[in-house]
Amino acid sequence: MLAKNSAREARALFLGPRPWVGKKRTLHFLAWRWNFSEWVINIADPEQGPPNRAHIKKGSARKNDPGDRDTELVIHVNKGEQAEETARKLEAFMRTLRQGRGEEVVKAYIELQAILSSEAAQRTWQFLRQGGLAVGNF
Repeated sequence: MLAKNSAREARALFLGPRPWVGKKRTLHFLAWRWNFSEWVINIADPEQGPPNRAHIKKGSARKNDPGDRDTELVIHVNKGEQAEETARKLEAFMRTLRQGRGEEVVKAYIELQAILSSEAAQRTWQFLRQGGLAVGNF
């Protein structure tokens, strides 16, 4: 019985500072600082690559600095969706997780899946866990 109650009480709380939305060339992005690094989710329109693909960007410019390799994620939104709107929704989602005691884990993940595709939501969730999202009983 105690395990069931603990699972229901598990919450997702974003510990990082308030994220900000911006635009760099043709990409919209959501960024924040965590553990002395800048974390960035780049959100590309469907015309900029295959939809429903999320990957961690490992560019040649960052090969010499292994600490920065995993601090950038690229998401391609589905056709009919706008990258800027998706960035704003993600910003609002992260602000919600920063307030008070955060959100229930299951509810927070369902909210993320409502914003992104299943694959992109899964990778984004893992990326957020590395970049300041804590899950536990708070």
